[in-house]
Amino acid sequence: MWYRYSRYIHNPEKSPYFHDMYGQDIEPAGKYILEQYKDMVPEGWERGDIHFKNPLIIDFGGLYSDPSNWKQMLYAKYKLKGKKLSDKLKKEGHDGIITIKDGETSEIVIL
Repeated sequence: MWYRYSRYIHNPEKSPYFHDMYGQDIEPAGKYILEQYKDMVPEGWERGDIHFKNPLIIDFGGLYSDPSNWKQMLYAKYKLKGKKLSDKLKKEGHDGIITIKDGETSEIVIL
């Protein structure tokens, strides 16, 4: 389970753009990472340590197209996306987003 300090892994390759398939059209801007559970790091991925002071912790929700999905919920609440959404969250004092699915971390964003 993610606490405010943890090890992470990050794929440095730019992900392909699928528009709304994964909520990429409304997602906040930032560095997307995964919590590192084991010492294994996929080839080509980066590993690091992160300490969040005040992350927004939010349930992952349903599928990316579902209103309960975290990206959909943030867009519905703020009517912002991309860098503007990230800037708004930073103004509210958040330095990251940690999504939780079935009691485990899922998508994590460094704002």
